[in-house]
Amino acid sequence: MTNIEFKYINWRSVFFLCLLPLVTIYLAVNYLREFGFSWPIFALTVFYYFASGLSITGGYHRLFSHRTYEANTLVRVLYLFFGAGAFQDSVLTWCTDHRYHHKYTDTEKDPYNAQRGFWFSHMGWMLSLKTPVEEKVGKLLTRDLRKDPWVMIQHNHYVKIAILSGFIVPALIGWSWGAPFGAFVFAGLLRVVFVHQYTFFINSLSHIWGKQTFGNQNSAKDNAFISLFTYGEGYHNFHHHFQNDYRNGIHWYDYDPTKWIIRFMNTLGMTEKLKKVPEQEIILAKISQRSKKLELPKNEIMEQFAPKVEQIKERIDQCALQLKAMQDEYSRMTKVMKDKRDLQVALLRREIKMAKKELRLRYAHWKMLVAQIEKAQLGPLTV
Repeated sequence: MTNIEFKYINWRSVFFLCLLPLVTIYLAVNYLREFGFSWPIFALTVFYYFASGLSITGGYHRLFSHRTYEANTLVRVLYLFFGAGAFQDSVLTWCTDHRYHHKYTDTEKDPYNAQRGFWFSHMGWMLSLKTPVEEKVGKLLTRDLRKDPWVMIQHNHYVKIAILSGFIVPALIGWSWGAPFGAFVFAGLLRVVFVHQYTFFINSLSHIWGKQTFGNQNSAKDNAFISLFTYGEGYHNFHHHFQNDYRNGIHWYDYDPTKWIIRFMNTLGMTEKLKKVPEQEIILAKISQRSKKLELPKNEIMEQFAPKVEQIKERIDQCALQLKAMQDEYSRMTKVMKDKRDLQVALLRREIKMAKKELRLRYAHWKMLVAQIEKAQLGPLTV
């Protein structure tokens, strides 16, 4: 290793990402040998695992970085406090890197460019002080966050808040029943190790393993299995295609605890203005991506079905345009009319509901036709 390479090593990251896991495993194993399993410590560890992890996915990511919803001061402060305890840097620094990632995905300017391999996108990019993020551009990308006093307080006092949140508070809670060291080891150290590795999967595995259902403009992929470990962030292809949606898993059965907690807080009035991509845009993206795959084996079968496929696609496009126009009109009307029970508003809402139903029927028809093509061809292709 040359002096220049040695100079650019981020020793803080080396300690937290490479040495801390080894020390933690040693301490955890020896603690269990000495004192055995403890349900209170286990419960505290699980709580802190979700509190810190969801503060990254729901707070750092979906609230602060992408502005997919709004939250009251209490929620924002809790995100900033427990998010600091995840030891993934301040929200300002985190969002700078992340917004850069979305702006320059899979290029040399992407801080955790997946094209450089699993190791680099998972952890390697954090072990060097070198970064493609330009300070001037980074400040422009995060100028909204720099106006937030709570964000700046956390940024300016990040190390103190992180140690307090991540280590001191768990130890104090454990001290209340006589196990401060055990709480420190498991709810503090071991929890940080797991939260690190699992959230890092979003940058690495979610760009390597899975399906590209909504678009292939970049390497992001959807993988329900990865979502089990990333608080619902495994539906990464959807996120990269529709990054302004507060959801990652769009179906009710998709495992997305980040979405669930945001929605639950919304019922309590703690969050509001949850952004959702219109259903027609999701359907059109699916059809567009699926059509690219259908066109790959150009043969007699595809030529036979092509006119019908195009005809149904045109009908879906027309339905989507009409639905968009009605939704725009509904938005305009509800802004100028205080009473949403007005007859005009109610009728338009009913028309929108019927238009959505028609769109779904046409999409179902399109999928049935695709199934026939798949059956006639060599191998099945998923829609």
